[in-house]
Amino acid sequence: MEGVGKTTFVTHLAKQIQDQFNYVFWRSLPTVPYFDTMLNDLLSLFSHHKETKPDINKIIHYLRTHRCLIILDNVNIDHFEYIQFMKIITESHHQSCIIFTSREQHQEITFLEYWLSSVRCLKLDNSPEIPFSLIESKSLQGSDQQKYDLCNFCDHNPLKVKQVIISIIDLYDGDIGKFLEENTML
Repeated sequence: MEGVGKTTFVTHLAKQIQDQFNYVFWRSLPTVPYFDTMLNDLLSLFSHHKETKPDINKIIHYLRTHRCLIILDNVNIDHFEYIQFMKIITESHHQSCIIFTSREQHQEITFLEYWLSSVRCLKLDNSPEIPFSLIESKSLQGSDQQKYDLCNFCDHNPLKVKQVIISIIDLYDGDIGKFLEENTML
C-alpha cells in the first residue's frame, strides 16, 4: 500500500547498518529512467569511476569482494529487469545485501524466499507506532487518546497522517481535538 512507511522504514534501517558496509548504493526507481543507467551507476561506485559499462559479472565480483548494501526503492512487478537482477544477485554467493521496497510481492521473490535462507520478505502493515511517532514529532496539541484517534482516523497510514498534520497545523492551529471534532461527526 502507498504511504505505509516502506521508504521510511528502509531509511531508518540503512542509517543503523550503513557502517557495516564498504559501499551503500540507493536508487529510487521512479527517478532512474533506464535499468542500464542504474547498473552503470552501481559499477561506477564500486570501481571508483574506473568502469562504467554495465556488466553483471563485475558487479557480482564487487559484491563478493566488498560488503555492499544496495537499496532499490519502489520496485514494481513491471520492472522485469530489476526483478531478474535481484534474482541473479540472490542466487549468487557473496557477502553483500540487497534491499528493495515494493507495493506488491513478485512471485519470483516469493519462490526465492521459500527456497533460499538468504532471502526474506517483510510485509509492513499499518501499525499505530509509526503514525503516532509522526504526530509526536510535531508540536500538536492533544491528549494521547486524541493522537491515537487521529491514527485511527487515518487508518494508521503514515502518508495520510502527514497530510492531515499539515491541515491540523494550518487550519486548526495545531489542535488535534478541534480537527477530530469537525471531521469525525459525519
